Amino acid sequence: MNDYCMIESAFDSKEELNKVIDELLDKKLAASSQVIESNSTWRWNSKKESSKEYLLFIKTKRSLSNEIYDAIKSIHSYDVFDGSSVKMR
Repeated sequence: MNDYCMIESAFDSKEELNKVIDELLDKKLAASSQVIESNSTWRWNSKKESSKEYLLFIKTKRSLSNEIYDAIKSIHSYDVFDGSSVKMR
């Protein structure tokens, strides 16, 4: 039996988000995805910032998580992408 999970990542660009979704589906790394528009707040460079973000939820096999991480990392434009914006459930 396969071990399934949901991976979550945040994006500030719909264009970038759609590139990731297309990549994951085209490479058959994701079974499906859902997007939620969010008003997010965080601390960056000692300042509090707020902006609209898009939360991507990816349903997949746990065994594909490293490939998904690499695909997201290759497209994602955040200054720091160390995996902290990718969560697995």
